[in-house]
Amino acid sequence: MTIAPHDLSPRMTSAANEPRPTASTAPLIALASGGTGGHLFPAFALAEELQRRGYASVLLTDERGLAFGQEYDFVPRHQVPSMGLFRTGRLQQLKGLLAMGRGYLKGRGLLKRLRPQAVVGFGGYASAPSVLAAQHSGVPTLIHEQNSVFGRANRLLARRARLACTSFQPTYGLEGFSPERLRHVSNPVRDQFKGLPSYQPAQPSQAFKVLIYGGSQGARYFTEFMPQVMAALSPAERSRFELVQQARPEDVTELATAYDELGVEAKVASFFDDMAGLYEQAHLVICRSGASSVAELATVGRPAIFVPLPTAVDDQQTLNARALVDHGGAWLWEQRDNDPAERARQLKDLLTDPLTLAQVAAKARAQSHANAASNLADAVISVTS
Repeated sequence: MTIAPHDLSPRMTSAANEPRPTASTAPLIALASGGTGGHLFPAFALAEELQRRGYASVLLTDERGLAFGQEYDFVPRHQVPSMGLFRTGRLQQLKGLLAMGRGYLKGRGLLKRLRPQAVVGFGGYASAPSVLAAQHSGVPTLIHEQNSVFGRANRLLARRARLACTSFQPTYGLEGFSPERLRHVSNPVRDQFKGLPSYQPAQPSQAFKVLIYGGSQGARYFTEFMPQVMAALSPAERSRFELVQQARPEDVTELATAYDELGVEAKVASFFDDMAGLYEQAHLVICRSGASSVAELATVGRPAIFVPLPTAVDDQQTLNARALVDHGGAWLWEQRDNDPAERARQLKDLLTDPLTLAQVAAKARAQSHANAASNLADAVISVTS
């Protein structure tokens, strides 16, 4: 049993520590994003591609985004006040409107000082003030939707954007939108996930390595469910598994203890900073089907079992998963139908079927869109002219 010392919660950075705008001869693109990985990861992937083309980037985000992904320190960050508008209760709605108003004014001031050539919105309510400020200031805007269904913020902002770029075909939620202002580019994946070696199945003498993660909203379910699955296996079968699993900080010790009592080798942490390395080692991945997870697993070519988050808006995670499942590149477990004994039987079957795992991995990689960041960069540059 190993309990890794990482913390899922990012360290907060105060507004006083925000980077100040600096003069640069490189043309600047502003990236407006919510503060979660699903929005930020494609923004960082675009920043990498823009840097290769001689462009600079700046990130406009909320408090969470200031501390997220510090390895991308070549992208300066500015906090823009925001709060979700779709809340219950008039007081909360009023607070949301006031926060958005402050964010809008902050965004206008930043845009005036930074003078970006375009603002790219990646969704999340934290992106809205900056994108709206750009649209009212005459700065070209582009919207990128990561999921198979347009989110609320992106749906509202896309109407005045020069382009709306999608990751899945089809993407729902913009019915009636002008086709000439829609462009399919796929979901950009960061450089660290590109060029990994092809999948190698576990040999009978090797541990069968399973990577399990669920993000901040999905980790709790896997913490409760996966020990039940392991318990349904025989001790001999459990001894073949080696798990790497993400858990909420408050659940790490309890989950690690549960696996220890079952005799399952497991590394449990609230955050892993080398996901590319974990993908490379994994013989199977079990995870939610957020847009970034689907794109990453196609890029690295690893067999996966998707368990869509049942509370996702418009069931978008099930639609995301279908992009690989329908091509034989992954399996789908519906959370409401998950019986531990049945799932244990399925894992036991996979444990002894390396050929099927290799075939699924190859089919996943066949759905990879390696040029997604380049496609999106092309779209961004096109709206600046």
